[in-house]
Amino acid sequence: MQKIFISALVIMICLCNYSIAEKDDRYDLKSYEDTFGFKHSDPMQFLEFLRSKKNEKCPTYSIHGTHPGWVKESHIPELISVIDSDEQCANVCMTISSFRDCNKSTIGREATFLIEGFRKGKYPPALNSGRADLAKVEIENWWRDYSSKTEKKSWHVSPSINPRSSTIYPYVDWSVIESLHLGMSAENAAKLVHDLQYYHHPINAIVFSEYKGIKYEVALKLSKDKNVIVDISYKKIE
Repeated sequence: MQKIFISALVIMICLCNYSIAEKDDRYDLKSYEDTFGFKHSDPMQFLEFLRSKKNEKCPTYSIHGTHPGWVKESHIPELISVIDSDEQCANVCMTISSFRDCNKSTIGREATFLIEGFRKGKYPPALNSGRADLAKVEIENWWRDYSSKTEKKSWHVSPSINPRSSTIYPYVDWSVIESLHLGMSAENAAKLVHDLQYYHHPINAIVFSEYKGIKYEVALKLSKDKNVIVDISYKKIE
């Protein structure tokens, strides 16, 4: 008799849970589908997509896996322009996350999360945008520093494309480029990059590197006596 009572109780609990889930579309499997076309869309379009989902009962969008390199450097200026936006939208989570946040996010927060995706080299950069540690001021300072470091200066002289030139320019890791700084002696710089080639363009030495899939020609402006680095310029190689 006791066994029959326990079995009946278990059945009733299961039916009750099923009934609740059936009435609440937050538990509908369709709401977990990753339907956004990442291959043919950009981050600003994704923000618009999240905006369209802000009134759902559980405004969160689940993403399967990650998208390496999807957020590109060219997208950052537009994203930076909206990081102060308080307009509501859905938040983002990865399908592997055990936590589903049903609180609304903002366009500004999701733009910051996208920028963090560029910095980490993949999007999403974390399991949940709502729980991610995002410092807007730090992001703004990073971009100001990053963009100033990757611009071509007016004095930048590129190597000759003359096929008779026998000059070989060093190619180094980006970590080496980050170690170079204004005021560094040419001797110490040469130790880092292996050689300072400036014979065909006396105003600056040339070094090649790559950052996040983008190739750069880096020019090191030298003092008149060629003893000190006085400026650094970055030219993207298309």
